[in-house]
Amino acid sequence: MVKFVLIFLLVLLSFNVSSQTQQDKLLYFGVGYGVTGVTLLMAKKYDYKYPYATSFVVGTLSGVTKQLYDSYIYNGSINGVDVLSSVLGSSIACLSLRIPIKNR
Repeated sequence: MVKFVLIFLLVLLSFNVSSQTQQDKLLYFGVGYGVTGVTLLMAKKYDYKYPYATSFVVGTLSGVTKQLYDSYIYNGSINGVDVLSSVLGSSIACLSLRIPIKNR
């Protein structure tokens, strides 16, 4: 769990260092990361056949759905960078949770 939190904080700090990153992109990244992490933990608990693929798809679809909703409500255009941020958050979550953690 400590490695999970440290990797998440490191990724958020690396995103925050860039001056071009807006808070909206970090929000999409965090949603993709969080939804994928929770889905992965639930998929492992209930012994899904493909827990990483399932959690990646659910995390990515949550970001895409949010972007479609925002585009419908606000301006009618889809921002690809926001979708990419949620995909990146989902993929980082899958990769960071795949790191084996040794029991002491």
